[in-house]
Amino acid sequence: MPVSDTNLEKGEESFSRGNYLKDVFLCSLVAFGGPEAHLGVFLDRLVQKKKYLTEKALLEWMALCSFLPGPTSTQVITAIGLERGGRSLALLTLLVWALPVILFMSAVSLLPAMLGQDGLSHWLGFLAPLAAAFVGWAAWSLGRKVTTDLLTFGLWAHGFAVVMLADSPWAIPLAFVAGGGLSIFLGQRTNSSDQALSIRLKIPWVILGLFIVFLLLGVTGSM
Repeated sequence: MPVSDTNLEKGEESFSRGNYLKDVFLCSLVAFGGPEAHLGVFLDRLVQKKKYLTEKALLEWMALCSFLPGPTSTQVITAIGLERGGRSLALLTLLVWALPVILFMSAVSLLPAMLGQDGLSHWLGFLAPLAAAFVGWAAWSLGRKVTTDLLTFGLWAHGFAVVMLADSPWAIPLAFVAGGGLSIFLGQRTNSSDQALSIRLKIPWVILGLFIVFLLLGVTGSM
């Protein structure tokens, strides 16, 4: 169930950057199986146990970051740090989240030379079923919360069919178009003109400029 406003206010008063980073570190230790499993871990640790944000906020971050290019779970947890403590906490969140896997993968990269390919397969054989269990648990936990009406069930069935049946690169853009059409067909149109909010967009020009510079460097370097 979504966290109440009272609980969120209490969480704001008792928020500790150190405790938050510790929770991020604990999440990173069990983050196997890709973004779906990671988001299940976030839901359990950051939402239900520590109440750093609501379930609705987590799902909105998930939807936004899934649309963007790049690692979804890393973007989500970094965005949570940005929302709770600004850019400095966002940077620390990124470092704490990524450090365990960097060290682990660096160690694993040295194991073939020490154990041989057969020995490596023997010791790391547990990772595949572990990842499958995390993904299954996360899919069940999140699915119960977001599949609540005809529209969300239709989108779920549509996405499942695309994953199971499609094998073309065009499947992804076509899935977006079909999902949009399905949303228009099944969704209820509401008049939100009376509830319109005035939103002021503040563009971070420095970050945007750095993004353009690095993009141009990457493009010219690949030519």
